[in-house]
Amino acid sequence: MRPCRSMTGWTLAVIAVSCGGLPHEPSAGPATAWLASKGFAERAAWSSAILHLSREEIPDTARISDLLRAAGGLDVLAPEGEGWGVHEATSSQGPGCELSVRLNGNDSKRHARFGARRLLTIDAAFRAKDLDGLEVHLGPEGPTRDGLECGVVLLWAEAKADSLDPQFVGGIVATVSGEAADTVTSVVLEPTGERRTPDARGRIEFDTLLPGLYHLTFFSRDEVLYHRSVRVYAFGEREVLLEVSR
Repeated sequence: MRPCRSMTGWTLAVIAVSCGGLPHEPSAGPATAWLASKGFAERAAWSSAILHLSREEIPDTARISDLLRAAGGLDVLAPEGEGWGVHEATSSQGPGCELSVRLNGNDSKRHARFGARRLLTIDAAFRAKDLDGLEVHLGPEGPTRDGLECGVVLLWAEAKADSLDPQFVGGIVATVSGEAADTVTSVVLEPTGERRTPDARGRIEFDTLLPGLYHLTFFSRDEVLYHRSVRVYAFGEREVLLEVSR
């Protein structure tokens, strides 16, 4: 079991909530192929992950609440309001912060898609046997900005995917300014190896990036000018500003 870690960070997020779009055609291969496009397998080793289960590891007869409790460090309480009652473990100060719950990336609020707020529980709304993957992340080193306040439960079910599901990706926008901005000739993103050239406004964009930690290197011809590490969250862009003087 991996403990959560903390770090500072911020991002802007635009969440698209599925309201019954066109059905998604399940892939011909195993569910892991669909999960691979979400970066699911790689996140098993993340320090933020306290639970990471693939389809083969989820018993059909299990309840999601029991799987969450078994992870350690979580309580599943009677839900109130829009939340599903998944909290960090209760202490002498009371229940810990409440985690967000996302189905295929959608921020699933109890009142928005499931009605009957008072009676509906996480086990009634989601069945473990329908899941292709289940992961829980605590703290801001997780894949979504929910961790900046607490954490997130990610439920993955290819059979329930549709065309309105938000892409589980983010981006980086770097801006070079200053009297010597024109000396920056390119920026390389690792680990993807992508290289970009600043536009007329000094902007460099890297989009459709899976959540995770990335490294930017700013070049002047073949000389390295600057390094910056950036954590990308799903559904938002991170901004990097570089002012270059002579």
